[in-house]
Amino acid sequence: NFGDGSGEILATTPTHIYSEEGTYTVTLTVIDNDGTSDTAVTSAVIGPPSPNEAPIADADGPYEGKVNKPVLFDASRSYDPDGSIVSYVWDFGDGENGTGQNPTHSYSKADTYIVKLTVTDDDGGVDSTSTYVVVKEEKQTPGFETAFLILAIVTAIGALRRKAK
Repeated sequence: NFGDGSGEILATTPTHIYSEEGTYTVTLTVIDNDGTSDTAVTSAVIGPPSPNEAPIADADGPYEGKVNKPVLFDASRSYDPDGSIVSYVWDFGDGENGTGQNPTHSYSKADTYIVKLTVTDDDGGVDSTSTYVVVKEEKQTPGFETAFLILAIVTAIGALRRKAK
């Protein structure tokens, strides 16, 4: 008997949820296989629910990336002190958004972008933080065409020098 008029619960490990705050007299009666019983009485003080502690957003960073190459973002150090994070929303600073703890995003032009992370916990608490990403142009390494062009120029100069002699 949980003392709130809800009636008896016959179970090996009973549980009960009180609908109102207050002090209740809880009575536990145990009956063994021979019909022998014993009773214990205690008080249950039910107070207001604890307030939700907001989650802590951690967007890591700063990040670096190259134009049109995916940048991996990391919110794994975000946490909720009294529950769990159920949502990660990213604003990548270029008009695009993403979700998840570790999304990737590609930027179409070189610039520095402010990236915002917003996390929501299982009780509706919200926290946001910002970091930035520096996106640079991909440096082109001289390829076969460039090397061939240089070789052709050197050969032409050499031929002109021989001809001039």
